[in-house]
Amino acid sequence: MAKGPEAAFREALRSNGLRVTPNRLRVFRVLARHSEPLTAPQLVGLLAGEGLNPATVYRMMPELTQAGIVHPVMVGHEHIGYELVSPYRPHHDHFVCEACGRTFDLAECGLEDAVVRLAERNGFRVTAHHAELHGLCPDCQRIGVGAEPPKV
Repeated sequence: MAKGPEAAFREALRSNGLRVTPNRLRVFRVLARHSEPLTAPQLVGLLAGEGLNPATVYRMMPELTQAGIVHPVMVGHEHIGYELVSPYRPHHDHFVCEACGRTFDLAECGLEDAVVRLAERNGFRVTAHHAELHGLCPDCQRIGVGAEPPKV
């Protein structure tokens, strides 16, 4: 029987020499409930009523990143957000709006095939990839915010 995301999370913590603690489980559950990347201050706010020390959250995020459980994502061009990676959440890449700074999930973008071809052509073995495509979101385009697209 396939194990669920939380069981996989517990196993990943142990295999990386990290204890399964109530605080780590709280952070995992909050990240699992949100589809968008969350910054450390956002996590602190969402966990405020649970008695979690803010310093614990700030200390935990690099540990979870190093363990390959979360990965950092730029949010609003100035903050780092965190989101769960596979197997805790399906792989996806991101669109980042250069005008408003919002980050949008880009699922099933077809980049996986291109990454495999590039890797094979260059003798490289890719273990993971994270892509951010920058441009203007539909809302900012509609109101005319932003510059003309660069010539690619």
